Amino acid sequence: MGNLRIFTIPNLLTVLRLIFLWPALKYLKSGDEYIALFFILMAGATDSLDGYIARKYNQISDFGKALDPVVDKIFTLSIIVFLVFSPDYSLPGWFLIFLILREMLLVTAGFYLITAKKTVIQAQKPGKYSAFINGVLVILYILHFIYVDYLLIAAVAATLYSTAVYAKVFFRKVSEK
Repeated sequence: MGNLRIFTIPNLLTVLRLIFLWPALKYLKSGDEYIALFFILMAGATDSLDGYIARKYNQISDFGKALDPVVDKIFTLSIIVFLVFSPDYSLPGWFLIFLILREMLLVTAGFYLITAKKTVIQAQKPGKYSAFINGVLVILYILHFIYVDYLLIAAVAATLYSTAVYAKVFFRKVSEK
């Protein structure tokens, strides 16, 4: 593995995104949905900003490439767990199980690549699109949007497609000498 720089602005923004999780969940629990959405949107903004800064100022690091998606998963899955188990929302439990199984698969594959091949798969565009659709899905569930089930279908499709793309990259990396 190459560049393991830890203390960079993009990595600090990634940690800030994780810090935003606590008030987002706190305000969701108390019923202050718009304040919760503020923190969720701020987390989304830091996610976009960290990648931009990393590329523009050459602060891309293997640590950041590994940390960013982990924090994304923790943030998104935590909010989805809340939406599944809260009586105020109706996000189906099967969607949470689907996402957890997918993430377990990706984490296992990623761990294998780090240990066996000393490489990290950088985020792929379909994965970013899938994360965006899942983020919009979360926001619309919080706002009790009436047609959100159609977006749920799109989120599943986008997640399946991005998983297939990651699988293709994984098998290509495994076959490299």
